Amino acid sequence: MGIKNHLNLQAIDDMIATLRRLKDADGILSTDIWMDVSGISMTLSPDYCHGHCATLPQCGNDIRHVQKCLRSLKAQRDLLFRLLDGVDDAITTSNRKYESMTFTNGIRSLPDELLASVFEMGVEPYDSFDNEFPITMSHICGRFRGIALSTPSLWSKLLSHSSLDETREFLSRSRSAPLSIYLGRSRSNHIQLLNDFLDLVTPYSDRWSSLYLMSSNPMVLLSLHYYCPVPNFSHVIEYFTPRGLGRGINLPRWQMANLKNFVGHDAFPPSSCTSTLTNCHLSFEIEFDLTLLAKTIIQLTSLEILAMDFFNRCTPRQYHTDNGNPPAPLLPHLKFFKLRLSKWSDNDLIAAFIGKCIPLARLISLSITLDFDWYAYVMPDVIEPLLLQSGVYSRLEAFKFDYNANLEKLEALLVKMPQLQHLTICGASGRPIGTEDVFKVDVETPWSPYPPLKSLSFLEATNLDESYLTALVNKLKNSRNFERLHVIRCKNLDERFLRRLNVLMDGKLEWTLSSNTKLIERM
Repeated sequence: MGIKNHLNLQAIDDMIATLRRLKDADGILSTDIWMDVSGISMTLSPDYCHGHCATLPQCGNDIRHVQKCLRSLKAQRDLLFRLLDGVDDAITTSNRKYESMTFTNGIRSLPDELLASVFEMGVEPYDSFDNEFPITMSHICGRFRGIALSTPSLWSKLLSHSSLDETREFLSRSRSAPLSIYLGRSRSNHIQLLNDFLDLVTPYSDRWSSLYLMSSNPMVLLSLHYYCPVPNFSHVIEYFTPRGLGRGINLPRWQMANLKNFVGHDAFPPSSCTSTLTNCHLSFEIEFDLTLLAKTIIQLTSLEILAMDFFNRCTPRQYHTDNGNPPAPLLPHLKFFKLRLSKWSDNDLIAAFIGKCIPLARLISLSITLDFDWYAYVMPDVIEPLLLQSGVYSRLEAFKFDYNANLEKLEALLVKMPQLQHLTICGASGRPIGTEDVFKVDVETPWSPYPPLKSLSFLEATNLDESYLTALVNKLKNSRNFERLHVIRCKNLDERFLRRLNVLMDGKLEWTLSSNTKLIERM
């Protein structure tokens, strides 16, 4: 950020005088310490008010003195801001030096077991392009190589498009660790390469834990379906289907009796795992059968986490909520639900489906994303009725809403969440929670509608002006349970204001100014 080399010397002298007055007052901060107003009348004298001019010279002197004090105060404020910028720069520079000086010593002091855990966290399960990370770690130094080679899980990710020599080496180094198998990334002669890979890894299929299909090529999927001998899928607990499945393209019909986690792109969970599946993420980019989806979902009796993304229309064009009686209770173990709608999805039909099949009032965590900018129809006619008509959310602890618009009835909805602890609002426009006037009434009283609230997050919101946030903070800081306010990439806010807000909150604020700004946390 940087500050100018030359500061106002008079402002420095005035600040020193202010600090002396503060010291003389035993560190008690009051208005009097900022300016010397001794001997000055802060109101007009009665004689002057009745037209007597005897006090006019003295009044003029007082005015000039107060004007001088105001100029001094403004100069001191500017000085403080520039000093604060300089302190931040110094802290940043010192942190860099400290990190560079302590990194090597810190790594050396870590036990091998902890460093191995750090290595394991570096393996990205969703990166199907290469296996560079474990190889890189094993070539840094002798200690890193020894730890990497003695950590089997680092070598448990097998890619069908890697060379067979690399796959053999990874199999050897993985020992008995559960394996993650990635099938189908395109290469020249990819069908033959895929079959050669399967010939090598199928004898170890009793160790297969995660299965990732990376190709929607019909020839690849057909080859997988008819491959013999059929791998042993009984230990597979994670199954990820490829993106870009076209209409009429079928996935291999594998039996995965112990599947726990399913991620399906334009695909439904295998029928063999309806009683074992606990985590399901479905994404629909082409037209899908909503009736079939409803029948499938209500059969997932062990489901705890469900996420659904809708990017296209559904068939049939009608969905009747009174057709049939689903088993009760619906999804008895469901705790977390994430919903994403787009401008192309049949949102009214999907809302009817959710109202029938998803027990919203029994959730612990709810997340809703509206992935488009036009809300005149969706907000009042679909989302608000769906949420407000679902009863009291007596168990809900976390609620995230990404909608980039005003939600007029958000207050009415939040009141129905008596146990809410974590509230995240993304892309909101305006003042999404309460009003400034409401906050300013009886500031010392905690925010009564939300006594359990621990964290509040605004992400990429607009029009969160300073007066609104200040009033909000004055309410939140008096709550016994509140721990953290997050203001992430919100417009119309500058860092100086956020610094002052953090002081007001006693260090309970975290903020990010932009996507390129590092998260700053003041403790």
